[in-house]
Parts: sequence; structure tokens; C-alpha cells
Amino acid sequence: MLALGGSYQTASDGVGAVSASWRKLHGAGEHGLLPTAFPQAYSDALLRADLYPSGGADTLSLTVFRNQESVRIGDGPDRDQPSWGNTAGSLRYQTETVVGWLELGGALGSFDARLPVGATEPLIATGSTDRLRAWADFEHEVDGTRLGYGIQGDRLRLRTQFRSMADAETDVRLRQRADAGAVAIWAEGERRLLPALDVAAGLRANLFTNDLGRSLSPRLRVGWDVSDELRVTGSYGRFHQLVVAVDTELPLESTVVTTEDGRVLGSVLSRVAAARSTHLAVSYTHLTLPTKRIV
Repeated sequence: MLALGGSYQTASDGVGAVSASWRKLHGAGEHGLLPTAFPQAYSDALLRADLYPSGGADTLSLTVFRNQESVRIGDGPDRDQPSWGNTAGSLRYQTETVVGWLELGGALGSFDARLPVGATEPLIATGSTDRLRAWADFEHEVDGTRLGYGIQGDRLRLRTQFRSMADAETDVRLRQRADAGAVAIWAEGERRLLPALDVAAGLRANLFTNDLGRSLSPRLRVGWDVSDELRVTGSYGRFHQLVVAVDTELPLESTVVTTEDGRVLGSVLSRVAAARSTHLAVSYTHLTLPTKRIV
């Protein structure tokens, strides 16, 4: 069997809707039937649920996704075979309050991989990068100006390990851990100044842990409706985010991965850092048909 999958959907007025899907390609049982079966395997699953706890006024949304890929090399055990995958999920609650529209949410994303390193005496390198985020956002309108503001927390965690293929429990050659967090507050406003001109501006303040400092991230967008069919937009923004980066301050001897006879296979110099980028963009949107836009 080369492929297997299915999907399910249901909905009820005033209650919500649920959809789910799953599939598995290459590796869905053919290895016992075909001696020359594909060495690759892939699977994914998706679940989405939108519920209305108060009969439609509020919305509770859940999304979960997982995919996994692998390649079989030789006849070794599954724990030594290359594989990689992603897991992601989010939970959001939206409701109307006395100060405007409120969204509370949390999200988790994880990427994990297991790969061989070296040719004659390979080691197994396993690693994962996990990101956790939680937020509370408000939005309302005052005298024709749309206002938004909120608070957000982030956590990024890195885990790396090298082990022997013969003994996965005790023969660990190198293990590395790194993590950092950030708390941010933000505010933005959007207003139409003229019938054909609108402006949006915002500011985000970030405070990072692990002595990574703090930063300000301004954003500005100007939109001009040249005609009913053409819109030109210019935008500027500075962004700060936690990323996995190369750590040049670590002593090289503390990050070297070697074989039993002392041959160097490589080194791990990763850390969690606060990265910065600046974006400047000009775009246009041309409406050629009532249901089609060219951007």
C-alpha cells in the first residue's frame, strides 16, 4: 500500500465546525509486501475546530498540525534512521468586551530532526527547536481611527545531542541546550486622512531575557487609492525576533564532536539570539475584474 488517508468534516449552526484530515505516503504497509519498497515515508495530520461557546457571539478556535518524514538507510533500528518533522498548534478565544474586540491566544511550534553524521563511524545527531507564544490583543475604533494594542510573550528553546548508534542511552558525545524569552507590548492606529489616502502607524517594545537587551520596532504604512482599480502602498518596518544563530563566543574545544579514535566530525556553535531586520516595500494592487486582483 503506497498511500492511505482520510478526512472528516461536520458543522452545526450555533455550535461550530470541526474538520480533520490524515494521510500517509510510502511506508503505509508496503515494506512487508514489496522487497523494493520506497525508502522514503511521509505522513501528516490536521485538525481544525471552531466552536461558539455562547451561541455565536464568542469564538474558540483550535488548530493542530503534524507532519513527519523519514528515509531508511540500511537495516538498522528505527531509532537510528534519519527522520524530521514539524508539530504546530494554536488555541484562540475571541470575544467582544467593553473596551473592544479581545483575542486571547497561545501557540506552539516544534521542529525535530534525527540525522547521521560521519561516514565510517557515524554518530546520530538529534535536535529540536521549540517556540512557545502567548498573547492578548485588543482592537476598537474611536472617531474613525482603528486602534489596536496588546501584550505578547515568546520562548525559544534549542536542544542538540550527538550519540553513538550502538548505545543510545549512555554513549552521549555532546549535548547542547539554549533558550531565551521575550515580552513585548505594542500599539498601532489606522485612519483615513483623505478619501483616497489612509495611514497606519505602530510601535512595538521588546524586552529579551538572558541579557539580550531591549528594542523598539516602529512600523508605518501609507496607502493611496489612485483609482477604483489601482492602489499603491508604501510601508516601512523594523522587526526583532528570537532566532537560532551561530555562537562565536563559545570555546571551540567545548563544541567539537569526535569519533572514538579522535577524528573530528564537526562542531556545534548554536545559540538563541535576538535578530533585527528592516523592511521597506512599495507595492501596487490592480483590480482587473470584480473578483481578481494583481499584486
